[in-house]
Amino acid sequence: MSHVRLHIARLRHTDQVEAVRGLTLIELLVALTIFAILGAMSYRAVSAAADRQSQLSEGFQRWRNISRFWQMAEVDVLQAIVRPGVVPSGTPPSFVIESATDKTKPGFGVLAVGGASGSVRRRGYWLDGGQIVLFRWPAADSSSLPLRDIVLENVTSLRVSAIGPDGQRSSVWPANAAAGSTLPVAIDIELELPDAGTIRRLFVLH
Repeated sequence: MSHVRLHIARLRHTDQVEAVRGLTLIELLVALTIFAILGAMSYRAVSAAADRQSQLSEGFQRWRNISRFWQMAEVDVLQAIVRPGVVPSGTPPSFVIESATDKTKPGFGVLAVGGASGSVRRRGYWLDGGQIVLFRWPAADSSSLPLRDIVLENVTSLRVSAIGPDGQRSSVWPANAAAGSTLPVAIDIELELPDAGTIRRLFVLH
């Protein structure tokens, strides 16, 4: 009888050991599954956070470029001057709203005082292939080709209109021969951007 009891006890002990071993393996598989799920979720979260940071950085830089264009245009417009003395024939007017040299790009040009020396400079902003390009001439009356710098990219349209002393609005300046040596009272600049909509600024000239 004692041998039988001993054998039964051994069988019970073996079953318990196997049961414990089987439960440990299941727990290990469950833990590995949980870790795999958490790892995948963490990767997605980190990837999404990196994408959001990149988008925010690009958006911030985009608005910095837009603000930079407005600041540059404002400085040049507010420092616009009337060309002194008798204006020779063929000389560019003090302020002009028209197409660029090839008559296909909208924009405006201005004769302005700028720089630390207070020198007179001739500058212009024109839309060319979806980019606003700054034209910089070496001198006010220089006949040489201007230097070109891209100021703002991804621009749908640029519309500029002038308000004359009579309060009339015109999309071309000088509006007539009499206005050739004068400045408009104000100019209205409108930008249309595919990612920011329409932005409009009115600048009053001194």
